[in-house]
Amino acid sequence: YGLLRFKSSNDIVSMNPNGPLYPLTAKARFGKSKLWISHGSIDWAVNYLNNGISEFSDETWETYDKNTAPSNVVNLNNISEWQSIAIDPRDDKHVFVGSRVNGLLEYYDGQVINFYRDTNSTLRGQLGNPTVIILGGMQFDSENNLWIVNSKTTNCLHKLTPEGVWQSYSFPQFIPNNDLGEMIIDS
Repeated sequence: YGLLRFKSSNDIVSMNPNGPLYPLTAKARFGKSKLWISHGSIDWAVNYLNNGISEFSDETWETYDKNTAPSNVVNLNNISEWQSIAIDPRDDKHVFVGSRVNGLLEYYDGQVINFYRDTNSTLRGQLGNPTVIILGGMQFDSENNLWIVNSKTTNCLHKLTPEGVWQSYSFPQFIPNNDLGEMIIDS
């Protein structure tokens, strides 16, 4: 509840500083005019945190989670470990958030517009535990393709084109026990 001021038992005021609702920041990314952060665990452990993302714009923080921005696309109560984050270089209201458990959320202007997992994309579940989709780093390339790493599966690299077409790439040497994290797009 932030800082509480007690004048009497009937006069209690909660004072909250301008900031994100949650203290942990798994990833921070800056777009053209906005800072976005994901509120997952800061290590490789899965603690099943369900704290969403926050945006800093015009000197104000806004948090989007199951309580502040419920979704008609997916039940956000069931999404945990909001880990990686990628901002569309063409429009920083367009953000992708990768879960270390559930798949990929696509946001536009604070609202979930898509949720991707093995049923509607090339993303795959962990070998031996197919309901767990472990996403690591994500980056856009110069052609506005979104590249995503998907741990502990045979097809560990995925591309989502600006037209919405999914492609996957197999690197068998990276499975089955490796957690794949940050990625860098080079020339």
